[in-house]
Amino acid sequence: MSDITTIVFDLGGVLVKDPGNIVFPTIASFLGKSETQLRDAYAKHSLRVTNGEMTLADAYNLVIADLGVTTPKVTGTSTVEKHLQTYRQCSTKRDEEIIQLIAELKDIGKTVACFTNTEPEIFDFNSSIGLFSYFGKHAYSSTNLHLSKPNPDSFRKLASAIGEKPQQTVFIDDNQAYVQSAAGIGMNSLLYTNAAALRTDLKKLAITVR
Repeated sequence: MSDITTIVFDLGGVLVKDPGNIVFPTIASFLGKSETQLRDAYAKHSLRVTNGEMTLADAYNLVIADLGVTTPKVTGTSTVEKHLQTYRQCSTKRDEEIIQLIAELKDIGKTVACFTNTEPEIFDFNSSIGLFSYFGKHAYSSTNLHLSKPNPDSFRKLASAIGEKPQQTVFIDDNQAYVQSAAGIGMNSLLYTNAAALRTDLKKLAITVR
């Protein structure tokens, strides 16, 4: 019998498609700048946004000023609207195999949680479309923990919030650096590739579902 009580899923790249490679080119075009220029300007503020210390709109206002964008229609608010529009197009399709796995894990008595790096406006949007409904009270984000992956302290704070020891938790993510960081504080960490492989990896940890 496994001593593991809790399974933590990432969202983008696991439950839903990760829109990162689509959003930045779209926003760069909207601002009339190159993707490299946008990424360099946004990088100055990204950690404060994902840690919930700054809204995405505030960050885009600073980016617009840094890049010298003077088009009247381009504001932090309008840029967030474009960001959300793009995000909606590519991140609302959920992986039915993962949803089924979550249900099966609940059926065998496991606590199921999520931990995602995100931005305040994106967190609110995902909440509004029910993306966190699979996880009940255990929906965690960088914006509400005020720490982002791969900071090891984010995983310590996650375990504390769940109320379990790291060794009793499985963390699943498609980002190798995040998986390694979680493993470093004692979590059972799995690099996600697809649902079938995940079932095999969970079985190796004595977590057997269908």
